[in-house]
Amino acid sequence: MLKESAPVKQIPLLAIGGGVVTVLAAIGAYAVATVSEDFTRMLIISYGLAIALLAASSLAMRYLLPQDLRFLALAAGVPAAQVISLLMSLVAFGSDAVPQVAADLIALVVGLVWLFQRPGRAPLLFLLAYQAFALALKTYILFTQDFTLSFIRGVITTILVQILALFVLYDAYLKMKVRTERV
Repeated sequence: MLKESAPVKQIPLLAIGGGVVTVLAAIGAYAVATVSEDFTRMLIISYGLAIALLAASSLAMRYLLPQDLRFLALAAGVPAAQVISLLMSLVAFGSDAVPQVAADLIALVVGLVWLFQRPGRAPLLFLLAYQAFALALKTYILFTQDFTLSFIRGVITTILVQILALFVLYDAYLKMKVRTERV
């Protein structure tokens, strides 16, 4: 006679995403630590800046979004942090950075404006598709190009943020899907 086991608790998607990003961040930090101690310090600063931007923009989105759409705070906050980061790159590197960041900046701004103007699954899918494409491109660049260590630091941080974005956008998409099916 078999006993009925207790129901299995499902691990939240965002917890899985956070775990994946944390493990990849640790692997990235270890990999670059073997190259240079100074670079490790720079990477930690880069991670710290990314975390601060993610936290600040997600918190801001909780206050900018209407009460019934607050579940989108992370889904809007992560791309907003990416926009801020890209704008900081433009300020820091001037016109030299425009070719590298223009397409990303345009796609993220269009997706965020669309999400705010017409919250729904379509803008979330657009942002998901952009993040998936950009992640594939940045990963390809990381493994095929010769470039400076400071550029690698930026690419690694960007890849980690894009992985996080995929998880939060997909989570928001699932929540939006359930919400629209109930209506």
